[in-house]
Amino acid sequence: MNARTRISAVLALPEWYVYHNKLQPAYLKEFSTIGNRIINRTQNKRDLVAHGLWSRVEGKWCVLKMRGYRPTPELRPELEKLSRTFLPQREIVTVEKLNANVREIVSEARAVEDFCKRIYSVLPLVPFQYAPPKYTRRRSA
Repeated sequence: MNARTRISAVLALPEWYVYHNKLQPAYLKEFSTIGNRIINRTQNKRDLVAHGLWSRVEGKWCVLKMRGYRPTPELRPELEKLSRTFLPQREIVTVEKLNANVREIVSEARAVEDFCKRIYSVLPLVPFQYAPPKYTRRRSA
């Protein structure tokens, strides 16, 4: 599940609580804002750090960009832009840029954690209705 799908799935829960007057609409708006920041800014940086194809070229660290398009003025008018999956593009990543990306990722993760703590303090606790099955090493035949 990517970030966009996960956030839209998680957003349904506060929507339900707002609809049933168990939660103030401000919480829904706040989570929507956090989710939009993650989708629009942080997701690509997180994917770059966690899943990027890293290499060292001429003593400098770079990551290979495989998504999106890049402008190709040298190929106009035939090709206005070219897919990076067709022609990947290197991006040099300095220590400062990497640290800034990691700080932003951690900041968004903390924002989600803080939001969850506030939601749990506002919502009434509902006991879990179903007991999970007991763990056993025996396997069913």
